[in-house]
Amino acid sequence: MKRILITLTALCLISIPGFTQNISIDIQDEINHELAIEIPLDINLDFDFPMEIDINMDMLSNFDFGMGSFEGYSEGDWYGNWNSNDFKGDPRIEDILIILGNDEYNADTEIIIKNINGDVKVTGYDGDEIVIKGIKELRKKRGDISDEEAAEHELKTKLYEGKLYVYVDSPNAHVEFRNGKLDYHWHWDDNDRSRVNAHFDLEIQIPKNLALRASTVNSGDVFVEKMENGVRASNVNGSVSVKDVRGYTTANTVNGDIEVWFLESPTQNTDFQTVNGKIEIYSPKDLSAVVTFESLHGELYTDFEQIKRLPNRLNKEEDGDGYRYKINSTSPIQIGDGAIEMGFELVNGDVYIRTRKS
Repeated sequence: MKRILITLTALCLISIPGFTQNISIDIQDEINHELAIEIPLDINLDFDFPMEIDINMDMLSNFDFGMGSFEGYSEGDWYGNWNSNDFKGDPRIEDILIILGNDEYNADTEIIIKNINGDVKVTGYDGDEIVIKGIKELRKKRGDISDEEAAEHELKTKLYEGKLYVYVDSPNAHVEFRNGKLDYHWHWDDNDRSRVNAHFDLEIQIPKNLALRASTVNSGDVFVEKMENGVRASNVNGSVSVKDVRGYTTANTVNGDIEVWFLESPTQNTDFQTVNGKIEIYSPKDLSAVVTFESLHGELYTDFEQIKRLPNRLNKEEDGDGYRYKINSTSPIQIGDGAIEMGFELVNGDVYIRTRKS
């Protein structure tokens, strides 16, 4: 199987002044400032949430996206990465408009959005339609794009087992609905000079009382706002922003920052992960959480005043036919009464937990 390499380079870490508390946690004296991971050319884009980043303090890291584990190192770009400089011909650009009425879903329907190249912006509102707008941009390394080729790259929707999927379909995608979920595989052949690459920028309005999962992979960011019934947001090469939300919220990416603004302090356990980037959380002043923090090269900052450090934890994990016990490299802290757990996992980056002022 053909393999390529991504090198994840450590970010410069800059302390932000103005915080009344600084919880500084030293991980290790010397670290390798580059972390590279080897991944197969065929990728399963069926994102299971939350993304698990099992950070080993000996620099042996395993990143599990629900697409299998990948570790090691090699050299190259993320497959299928959208780079307009690679294409010589003129792009083909088309508008997207899909409107789904309330007969297409009910109050228990979860909306799952899967993009590959491009932005995903989702806004919750008081209406009862799902309105999908966007731009489809197609580029080809050689020759013009025919009508038949353009028609092969589509944004589709499908209601399946209580979930409404919005996903990109193309000749590069394997799409199969089975076992209650979408089995979604994507593959590229960089030697195919006639290949058409597709870039979708999506703006979607959905009723704010619906649960949401939103993801993209390359050349775009994920932005979600004003949702009230649970948000799970994921990216690979780009940032994740979640603003003015209520309910369970989790966010993860690989190369990018995460920013989350809670309208109300969370009442359910939540977690946030990135490899290269910082994480910023804004919550009302009544936040009550036990915060766990793992980073190979980063620190945790907060301006909450009612905090205390807790003893280190011993975690029991399955390991083959038995179990292993792992002591966290950093001790948890408690904000307020510690009603929920809020977990952070990073490789290169800081965490900021801030009081929301407005």
